[in-house]
Amino acid sequence: MATTLQEKPTLAPQFYGLVDLGQPRQLLNYLIDHPDSRIDSTALQAALQFPQHKDVALAAYSIGETAAALGLKRPWTEGQLGYLMNAETANLLARARSGNA
Repeated sequence: MATTLQEKPTLAPQFYGLVDLGQPRQLLNYLIDHPDSRIDSTALQAALQFPQHKDVALAAYSIGETAAALGLKRPWTEGQLGYLMNAETANLLARARSGNA
């Protein structure tokens, strides 16, 4: 059964490092930088300047696959109203991004 980064914070640096560079990393960084903010895929596409709407879904899928490979859940919640990364997860990943995990 998949677990969260809050339950396994030591995996944050490994997870962050394994996320593909390019659109997946851009999406992850955006969510890290906007904790507790729900944003839909259309707004994400515009903010990240992705050429196509489907690029958001493909980037999210890639991040999800990386998480699953480590036995983790996706580091956000998502639904019809958009994506939301909670502040605790964003903080863990921000520290991993800066190398201070």
